[in-house]
Amino acid sequence: MPPRGLDLPFPSPEPRSTPGATGDLAPLLQQRGVAVNMTTQRLAAHRNGQHFELHILAAGGTEAVAVEVTTTLRPRDVKRFEEKLARIREWLRAYAGHRFYGAVAYLEADESVVRHAVRRGLFVIRATGSSASIVNDADFRPRAFP
Repeated sequence: MPPRGLDLPFPSPEPRSTPGATGDLAPLLQQRGVAVNMTTQRLAAHRNGQHFELHILAAGGTEAVAVEVTTTLRPRDVKRFEEKLARIREWLRAYAGHRFYGAVAYLEADESVVRHAVRRGLFVIRATGSSASIVNDADFRPRAFP
């Protein structure tokens, strides 16, 4: 197995989905028109003295969705995640040619925070038991991050 690093492609050359909630993510995003076919989770790296962590990445040939997972979604979570997305190409160099979108996943959230995340152009994913659903309206168009 190659050394773990964020500027390497996924270890497996074959598209894959991990079991459980992460494995359900690619089909959910595909239903929303995002061309992803694999997921990976718990990406972490240090570069230039800085730490970067990403909970889930769903990717395909030209598109990728970074997902921040939290138990209770708060406004500060949305803000911090947007800051992370602004620098994502520095950390995920293997995906530099991809169009990046963001998503926040949660168990609990105030409706005002959900609306805020949607207005900021993020997919919002509500986890319920062993499944998840995207709560954005059907006509939602995600924001592409630099």
